[in-house]
Amino acid sequence: GGLKTIWQNLNGTYSYQNERSMFSASVRYYAYNEPYAEAKGTIRNMANYADAVSMIDNASSENQRPALDLYFQHNMRNEQTLVFNLVGTYNYTENTRIYTESRDNHLLTDVNNQVTGNKYSLIGEGIYENKIGTNRLSGGLKHMQSFSDNTYRNMHTVVTEMNQSESSLFGEFNGKIRKLDYTLGVGATRSFFRPKGDEGYEYYTFNPRLTLHYALPGNSFIRLQGKMNNTSPSLSNLSAVEQMIDSLQIQRGNPNLKPYLRHQTELTYELRKGIFYGNLWGAYEYLPNAIMDEKHLEGDKIIQTWNNQKDWQRFSGRLTLRVGQIKDIVTLSVTGGINHYLSNGNTYRHEYTNLFTNIQLNAMYKKFRTGFELYTNYNEFYGETLSGGENVHVLMAGYKHKNMSINAFIINPFVDNYKVDSENWSQYASYRKSYYINESSRLFFLRFTYSFSFGRTFDAAQKRLDNTDNDTGIMSTGK
Repeated sequence: GGLKTIWQNLNGTYSYQNERSMFSASVRYYAYNEPYAEAKGTIRNMANYADAVSMIDNASSENQRPALDLYFQHNMRNEQTLVFNLVGTYNYTENTRIYTESRDNHLLTDVNNQVTGNKYSLIGEGIYENKIGTNRLSGGLKHMQSFSDNTYRNMHTVVTEMNQSESSLFGEFNGKIRKLDYTLGVGATRSFFRPKGDEGYEYYTFNPRLTLHYALPGNSFIRLQGKMNNTSPSLSNLSAVEQMIDSLQIQRGNPNLKPYLRHQTELTYELRKGIFYGNLWGAYEYLPNAIMDEKHLEGDKIIQTWNNQKDWQRFSGRLTLRVGQIKDIVTLSVTGGINHYLSNGNTYRHEYTNLFTNIQLNAMYKKFRTGFELYTNYNEFYGETLSGGENVHVLMAGYKHKNMSINAFIINPFVDNYKVDSENWSQYASYRKSYYINESSRLFFLRFTYSFSFGRTFDAAQKRLDNTDNDTGIMSTGK
């Protein structure tokens, strides 16, 4: 098999700023093209190893996503601030998958899936903020409106259309009592979906949040955060469309999916003393009625779909230790962590634990810089599917002079073991796939930058809002 991917990411921004106001207009364009992703192999009957068929799975995909982002911030008298953000996005997607099974050169299964999707979305958000002494009161409104029309071609052609909107109203109060900073927030969300030919579905949810930040002696603190966020089903999963995967499996959308709440709790302890830094972080996530994948039998076929399951949970821990700069030159940072997943479906229960590490070593002397970074696989488990992360290490060296810099990088200079795993643990149709890219070993590339500016200069203000829409709105075409 083989894989080829090409992508472009362009961003052009015009920004105007004076003493009270800031306006920026950004045009973003993202393009991803995968001309081919080829896989060949043999499928065997576990009960009869001699019973085998040859399999070819060839796919291609294309995605183009232009977006216009308008941002305005105005600082009024008496410590009051207004912020507005409006983002319009168009998503065009085209996926093709050709899958065959054969025995002794006789074609047994022939699947040809073609999907074309168009999605239009508009996101608007406004925030008002008022500082009252050491306290801050803020409130806002956010609305997202999207429309998608998709065409699925297999043995027949199906056209789907979907309207989706989500509106939320929120308020927040930041206060301080001696060494304790606290934030109290509350919000309400309305979600609406309307497939073509349907009356639509409407849901309301409540979204509170709390943050407690307590300053400890020295440069250290402890922080507790808790929040509930609404999560809506994706347009792709809501489509009542069937697609053949192989001779036994059919993929089907579910128009009866309902939004669910994501409960998140985080606890952080941070310490700084001279050149030493430590950060201990733990989190718990609980998603009742989470939308997750499932497979079930229907006649002589296996149906792959999505449903509101019992719950999904993740226990996470991470420790970061850093020392530097030593002699104003060297900095070393080491992070180790663990994720433990509990995925409770309506018909399944899975547990999975992942350990990960990140090491960074940097040295700077005058205009020269060198560095080394190492990442082990950060894997995620959701529903019945494990999605693997990358194991990568990078060696770099660079030189900076005034506004010009040049950096050289080598990916995986010492080993050739790049691998990304993905698995499905279904009792009906499990699989394990590993992607190897031997060409990533000792891959060398250069990066050159030159910065320039003209006209009056202000301290650049940071955008308070940054909305995006990356959901293509179409159902995937493969396993």
